Order: sequence, then structure tokens, then C-alpha cells
Amino acid sequence: MIRDVATMYMQQGAKVKVVTQSIFTSEIEIDGWILIRKTWLNLLMNLKIFYILRAIYLAKATKSPIQYRLRILLYFLTGAYIENIVKRNRPDIMHIHGISEGSLPYLYVCARTGLPSALTLHGLISFSDYTSATNCARGLERAFLKHAAKKKYLFSVVSTGIKKRISDWMNDKCNNIKVICNPVRGNCFKKQFNRNIPDYYTLLCVGRICEQKNQMLVLQAYEYLKKHYDMKARLIFVGDGDKKEELELYTKMHSIEEVYFTGLIDRQEVNQYYENADLLITASYDEGFGLPIIEAYSYGIPSLALIDIDAAFDIYNRDCTMLICERSVEALADGMNKALLKSW
Repeated sequence: MIRDVATMYMQQGAKVKVVTQSIFTSEIEIDGWILIRKTWLNLLMNLKIFYILRAIYLAKATKSPIQYRLRILLYFLTGAYIENIVKRNRPDIMHIHGISEGSLPYLYVCARTGLPSALTLHGLISFSDYTSATNCARGLERAFLKHAAKKKYLFSVVSTGIKKRISDWMNDKCNNIKVICNPVRGNCFKKQFNRNIPDYYTLLCVGRICEQKNQMLVLQAYEYLKKHYDMKARLIFVGDGDKKEELELYTKMHSIEEVYFTGLIDRQEVNQYYENADLLITASYDEGFGLPIIEAYSYGIPSLALIDIDAAFDIYNRDCTMLICERSVEALADGMNKALLKSW
């Protein structure tokens, strides 16, 4: 998604450079924008005591294993490196995505250089037990939200539901928060849906396979659909994650037919699955937006989702969406059946 944002900035005439905390990399041109080079030599040549001291302070505060404390140090060394790049190149603005140990150094960069920043929260990591964030990151998010409200610091979130959760927690209208929904670089609605029942319907579930995304409910609802509705359908899980083996084992133990797991695949392969799907299913416990939903829309694929996801009413339209009110196997299976038989 960040790649798409960078590409769309570039397509609208901006010169875009992207820095990642995730990997070391040479300088690479991607879709017309530049992924900034980051090597150990770059970091060691741009050491700053300011960032080292704050990394040590934060690492102590996390009470995390030594490996994660070293990662925090790496985050802050990257911040020092980026500060020098900002001073040399003088960009107009920095767009920061999320609040965590990884993004905090970039806020310091902007504060120390006077560089304006735009900040986007793509979800809330401290409002749910299902997110895999550290306690430190959760604390940083809460502290940031309070500070931003006090200072009237403008930032954006990707769905109405995220803003509502913050507003309820703050007991405030939070006028400093703007809702700017996730973008998508789409296709031209290739698929037409007024057609006869095919030999098989294809249900698609896209995203990291983890407890937060709740793919087990999708699998169990599909199992119920096959048993009680005699629906000719296949279910494809696109993505990888720590719950993938659990789902595969459940599929094998319950002898559920026509269930497939793609594992981690590239964008072009994902797009091919969208092109051949009949319905996208989202059953997450916690979902800041649900990017696969609008990706599916761009291929003319309708969506079935739980009504309590944050972006439910940002993305809902009766001509392409069906929302389920009850979070149960039976309710989701019934929704699958109705959605597949509906003339969209």
C-alpha cells in the first residue's frame, strides 16, 4: 500500500523518495520513485549522540529482549542518517506512516530540521488485544494521541471507525483528526456479475494469516456452507502468516475440500486471483481499513464483511457490499450463500 501511495504521488508530479526501517538496501528506482540506500556504512558515518541517547532511553523503557532493544537502536541510527539526508536535500514534506518505535525517529528528524510532516495512522495498535504490537508501541500511540489533541496537531486516519474509537476514548470530537481513506491503483472493473451459476464459485480471503485477521472463522463458515447449502465453491487464502499452518491442519483434519493456500506471492499473482474471484471475504477482529476490499472492487469483485470493521461505512455500498451483523460461523456462511447467489 505504501508503494502505491508513493507511486501515486509521483504520478501527480512529485519527486518521491522512500526510506524503510525494515531492510538494508541499495538505492533502487521503483515505479519512478527512489528507495533510499541504507547500509551499515551509511548508519555508522552518520552517528549522532542525540539519537543514540534516545534509543538507549527507549530501549530501557521497553523491557524487551536484547534483540528488540538492538532493533530500536537500529531504528534511531536510521533516523540520524535520514536527518543528514533531509539537511542535504531539503525536501518539502515528510509523510510518516504510523506511530511506533520505528517511526518515532522520523518525528525527531522533522522537529530538529523544521521539516513539515504529514502523519497517517493506518490502524490502532493499542485498542485491541489482537494486534501484535509491543507494549512500548502501544504506549507511544496513546501518548501521541493525547499530545496531538492537546496541541491541536493535525493528522489523518484511514477510516471513520478509527476516528470514532479515538474520539470515544478521548471523550472529544477530535477535530484535529481527518479521515482520508486508503487509495488503490485499480483496474477498470473488468468483471461482469449478472451471469448464471458457474461450475464453481471462487471465494477469496486476502491478507496476512494471523489471529487479528480471523481467517479461522472464514474457513469454518466455508465448511458450514459446503455441508448445509451444498454450494459448489472453492476457498483460496492469499497470503502467509503465523496461523497458516493451523488453518492447513484444520482443513486436513476436517477433510474440507477445495481449500487452497497460496503462501506469500507477488502483486501480479495476487491480481490474477482477484481477476478470477467471485467474492472477497473479510472477517477480521480488528481492521483499520481493509485494503483488499477496495482492491477487489477495482476488479469488479463484491465483498462480504463484518459490520464492526472500522471502515465498514466508508466502503459500504449495497451494489457491491454485504455486511454481516453477527460474528458467528452460521451467520457468515449464510452471508456467503446469499452473496454468491445475489445478482450484483
